[in-house]
Amino acid sequence: MSNKTRDRSRTEQKILDAVGRIVKEKDFDALGINAVAEEAGVGKVLIYRYFGSLDGLVREWALRSHYWMSLQSDDMTDIADLPFPEVKGAADEIFRNQMETMMEDPLMRKIIRWHLSSGHPVSKEIMAQVEERGKELMESFKSRCATDLDLDVLISLLIGGVYYLTVLSDQAEVFNGIPLNNEEGRSRLKDGISQFIDLVFRDVRDPEV
Repeated sequence: MSNKTRDRSRTEQKILDAVGRIVKEKDFDALGINAVAEEAGVGKVLIYRYFGSLDGLVREWALRSHYWMSLQSDDMTDIADLPFPEVKGAADEIFRNQMETMMEDPLMRKIIRWHLSSGHPVSKEIMAQVEERGKELMESFKSRCATDLDLDVLISLLIGGVYYLTVLSDQAEVFNGIPLNNEEGRSRLKDGISQFIDLVFRDVRDPEV
């Protein structure tokens, strides 16, 4: 990598980090080219040069920050190539990690609230890309699972529950008697994910047998 490329990468990251700080300390409404440039300590021209526009910058930042988009191929362990006995463990790890990451990362929760409330075209574009990534993951799982269960629906309910409970934790201390903001409650929720996956896999068979 050339020095010029490294310098650009560092500057891009400074700008993206500035977006994250502004959203964390204020909210999406506080984002603007001037605000980001000041926070990052760079000229506005660099933001336009590297990201094209404020929408382009927000799109890039949100995509990099979203849990499902941040998963790399090796993080998903190439599920379609896993031996069947390892598939349940991979599913358990991915969804427990989603719960833990969202509980610990207020920015990720803000992104989900933004998707729910803003109606912004960039938000819709991001959700479309997240949907495609999720579809790839589900197809990998389904290729390794023979079952009469509707896995699309079951996993949608699981992910939706994770989104709701983690976003709710910013407003409520307890849901259905479960503490949302202490280690005991969070451990119970993650263990509940494992129980859910275990129940699902009681009706899943190796498609190659």
